Amino acid sequence: MTDNGPNTDGSKVEEQIDVVANGGTQDGVVDASAKFGKVLAAPEALLMTGEQVIAKVKSLNLQPGTFIVFGSGPLAVAGIRGVRDIDMVVSESVAAQLEAAGWKRIDKGPNDTPLAHDVFEAHTGQWNFSPHTPTLEQLLEGATIVDGVPFASLEEVRGWKTASGGPKHLKDVAAIDDHFRK
Repeated sequence: MTDNGPNTDGSKVEEQIDVVANGGTQDGVVDASAKFGKVLAAPEALLMTGEQVIAKVKSLNLQPGTFIVFGSGPLAVAGIRGVRDIDMVVSESVAAQLEAAGWKRIDKGPNDTPLAHDVFEAHTGQWNFSPHTPTLEQLLEGATIVDGVPFASLEEVRGWKTASGGPKHLKDVAAIDDHFRK
């Protein structure tokens, strides 16, 4: 692949992630998780900004009230850090639409079988594979809307990452706490 530099629309990110997810390497990244088809460790050049996350989500043309960006996506839109993928919680009807459009269900572990496509993972109805299990409705109640896209509150993300533990999540908890102190 030829490196044409970063694109503000996220296409370079998408292209690089696709190369890696399909068994190739890009910028020293090797797909360490062929089972999931995802990049596990991405250099900064592969991370999406909040603006790129918003553009990617808006490109799905989902109806308000039927989805929310969760996972680490809210960290990107808050300017805390970039993200390599976009996790969402979606309604049953949106899940059916995505599946009909060719999104594939992947098995990542107990109660963790999202629909996946491109940089997206869509969890149906509830974030139910960790100790913190909010429903779509609960997440929407406290959502932060940015340019028409609903993002789970940083408080919800902090709660999930605290409950999940592990070095990666606890690093994000510290970053969220620093963000709140500013």
